[in-house]
Amino acid sequence: MTRSTRLLWPTLVLLVLIAAVVLWWLFLGQARVETAVPMTSAGQPPGPAERPISDKAGAGGEPSLLGSGPRPVGPNVVTHVDGEAVWNLPEDEREPFLASLRSLAEAGWSEAFLALAPVASRCIMGKPRPDASIVQLYNPDDGIAYKHLRVEDESPSDRAAMREERTARMERELAEARRKRERCHNALGDDPDVYMRWLEQALIQQPPGFFVAMLDDPRMVLTETGWMVRNAERMARFNLGFLNALRARVMNGDPDVVGRAWKAFARRQFMPEPDPMQARVHGLVARRLPEPWSTLAPADADLPPLVEAGLGGDELARAHSAADELWRRCCADARMPR
Repeated sequence: MTRSTRLLWPTLVLLVLIAAVVLWWLFLGQARVETAVPMTSAGQPPGPAERPISDKAGAGGEPSLLGSGPRPVGPNVVTHVDGEAVWNLPEDEREPFLASLRSLAEAGWSEAFLALAPVASRCIMGKPRPDASIVQLYNPDDGIAYKHLRVEDESPSDRAAMREERTARMERELAEARRKRERCHNALGDDPDVYMRWLEQALIQQPPGFFVAMLDDPRMVLTETGWMVRNAERMARFNLGFLNALRARVMNGDPDVVGRAWKAFARRQFMPEPDPMQARVHGLVARRLPEPWSTLAPADADLPPLVEAGLGGDELARAHSAADELWRRCCADARMPR
């Protein structure tokens, strides 16, 4: 081996080592990227609708996903009118801003979703009728609504007057249906299942008024069959997370929630069957609240009976004992707002 060859070997070894380190670093970086962005079965990163509700949010903790950081919106989205947030406007003044409320809800503003929900839920529960069905029903010449009203001895003038009246009614119905379709498109777009994602966002963020709206307005949780079937699994997870968050808020002594919590157990809104015992317990606690929250407490007729024939002595005693314990833990001391 010549002197020049002996000098070349250390250089070659060094180059090989450098190349190996570079390749290893590139491979490690790719692995980190793949770990940070898990793929779905279709090879796509999960969208917002596929993100699970965090345990922290379900337990009533601080928002951990959508509530943190900025929530950008498009350049043409209206957020305030004369200094007032559009989601705080009275319901009859929100209609011109439904499209903006939808954009804000899709960007993570759960306050906007709470304002949008009454319109959006009505649109899912009662879809606007298409023009063809209205024409079939109210067509003055051959409408289902008028077929039984025809008589043989109608005079030409009577026939003309009735035709004019029926035509006017059909036009009114068509105009109202078109307004409703536009309103529903502004509120929901073409995807009614986006409502499920908005519910999940609201549970994570728990904006002011969230629990009050959910407990006071049955429309917030939809009962439309098709929507429920498509979202059954996610709705079950949402209901469990909501009940956990509700219990945490009750234990924190929030009087607006304590006074309403019995509603979550008295009907099927958040569970397959009502829980009469928990409804009774939370109702008894609500009755102990100071005014004005005590007015939220249920009357006996509002609560389902604990047994089929009425309240048994054992069940009633257990309910009162559990209510005493819940009151002691949530509300009896200075932690509760007054």
